[in-house]
Amino acid sequence: MKTPFLEHWSQRKHRDEVLERRKQLQLTPAQLSSLSGDSDVRAALQKSHVASLLPPAGTKVFRRFTAGSLEKINLNKDLKKKHDEKDCCLKPTPELQSETALPFFLGAPPPELQNVPLEDLDPFYQSQKTFVVVSGDVLTRFNAGSSFFNFSPLSLFRRLAIKILNHKLFTFLLLVALLANMFFNVPDEAWKLIVEITLLSIYTTEAVLKILSRGFCFGPFTYLRDSWNRLDLFIILSGFLFLGVPELWLLKFLRYVKILGLFSGTRRHVKLFGRVLLRLWDVFFLALLILTVFSIIGMGLFQGSLRNKCVINWSNSSLQLNTVDFENATEDFDFRNYINNQENHYIHQQEPMICGNSSMASTCPEGFICIQTSENPDYGFTNFDTFEFAFLSTLRLMMRDFWEKLAEQVLYGAGTPMMIYFVVAMFICSFSLTGFIIAAFVITFIEQTNKEVQQAKQDQRDYNEILAALKDKDEDELPEKKDPKKQMCSSCLRRVCSCDCCDCWVVLKKGLQFVVLDPFFDLAIILLLILNVLFMSMEHFPLTHEFEYTLMKAELVFTILFLLEVVLKILAVGPYAYFKVGWHIFDTLLVIVTFLNYGFADVEGEFALAGFHTFRLFRLARWWPGFMTWVRLTWAGLRSVWMLIGLFAPSLAHE
Repeated sequence: MKTPFLEHWSQRKHRDEVLERRKQLQLTPAQLSSLSGDSDVRAALQKSHVASLLPPAGTKVFRRFTAGSLEKINLNKDLKKKHDEKDCCLKPTPELQSETALPFFLGAPPPELQNVPLEDLDPFYQSQKTFVVVSGDVLTRFNAGSSFFNFSPLSLFRRLAIKILNHKLFTFLLLVALLANMFFNVPDEAWKLIVEITLLSIYTTEAVLKILSRGFCFGPFTYLRDSWNRLDLFIILSGFLFLGVPELWLLKFLRYVKILGLFSGTRRHVKLFGRVLLRLWDVFFLALLILTVFSIIGMGLFQGSLRNKCVINWSNSSLQLNTVDFENATEDFDFRNYINNQENHYIHQQEPMICGNSSMASTCPEGFICIQTSENPDYGFTNFDTFEFAFLSTLRLMMRDFWEKLAEQVLYGAGTPMMIYFVVAMFICSFSLTGFIIAAFVITFIEQTNKEVQQAKQDQRDYNEILAALKDKDEDELPEKKDPKKQMCSSCLRRVCSCDCCDCWVVLKKGLQFVVLDPFFDLAIILLLILNVLFMSMEHFPLTHEFEYTLMKAELVFTILFLLEVVLKILAVGPYAYFKVGWHIFDTLLVIVTFLNYGFADVEGEFALAGFHTFRLFRLARWWPGFMTWVRLTWAGLRSVWMLIGLFAPSLAHE
């Protein structure tokens, strides 16, 4: 984003003034006549932006589409084939796109030329089979081929269909039909079927008129080339196919979307919203990655902790432990059923109380003992025992769906220091991702507004140039305020220390560089990281000894492979060049800490720094620009939060 949001917001009055002045740009009929017919004025505007959009001097701007127009299109097509190299750079003019307002310097067509086929105004389309229709000041482009393989643009039926489609009464009829379908419900089944057939008949009439005026699918600007028309066709076909089927009432809601397609302004807003969704696509994958990271971290921290419940201490009761009646061969006491029976649990806030055996976890009242049961809270949905439920709990935390209850349950079972997890997760998962979603809307809005402002400024410059040419006197043009872009090129000169001891080493080094610097080597590392994430996601609670042993071996294999990557890169580029890259330092630290973690692991294989290998996921930011942007913004936000904590900590300490 080139313009910061606060700067963009502070300039809103200036933008409103520029856009308001654009609406007032208008040439008188005499000025329009001089602009289109005076060769001296055209000569003065030869280097102007307007010159390429105006017809030759002495030629009318708006000309009826006739049989001669078709011959002219074929002639221009032949000329274009002969001069492909010259016309290859020709592109559609943004000011003359379909369903946009006409530029001010073209004026408006007379009433007799409204809603009738006209020759295309854009030089790009003058060699293609297209024509335009102007309704008010809005230009719409049609295909000039025969519709239904029979009706040419000169056909009376096709011209009549175009007039009906562009008439305000027909648009009003469609709007009334859609609103009636939306707000009125007929209780009688017979009348409901009649109303349904009537509405579908209106929609079908609209579709037939569009196909008759545009053509069906062959060529540009035909019926099926427009996404709104494809939606209309689906609505009509599904309406007739499933007529009288109440189970498919959801398809009727698509009819309400047709209201957005009736007006060009709403269509532009929908298109703008579509661009926002495209930006959110990257945010969606980023959210999946972040949720995966915190789910795996939560699994490492809270597996099995929510199963701990306060159970009545059976040693103080009259129950006999593990006694067997040998006469009847029955067991008097079932330990597993006893601890899972909620009647033996301590009830706190209408739920079995969660506890923990760590020093900072919640303790049981007198007469109860904290022991691990088989049930998780909330009917087994709230837990971090498997990746699926951990992901669900993290998603609940991200959406802030009664997250304080989740935090309370985890703090009871794992201890109050785990509040750090929720603070970081709330900041990163919830606030940061919400900020990204809002930023996608803001950036798209700013880009669209800046585009409109730039177009308004261009129109103002064109207006000044036209007035200067018409008055035939030199007037100073408004200076364009362009901030020169400062080319910020950081010095990337890498000085490699010469440590080539022999020719064999040089050959080996070049061979390693050929492998390590190849893009497929980076692709292999990315796939290896993704595979590592999949193995980390397979961890669950409780683990069998065989599967736990498999995961430990897989983690060791991944660690060795990443160590091999570090060694190969150091040998290929040299230590000096290798450690000048920050990502290489990060990779090396991860490998070192992982091996130290293996060294400090206890006999049962419990790591001293459990979950530290999760930081490998952040290596993906090197190849994912969106993820890298999120990391930088999050780090900047965390620094601001720590500054606020540092400012308010003394005042909180005195209270």
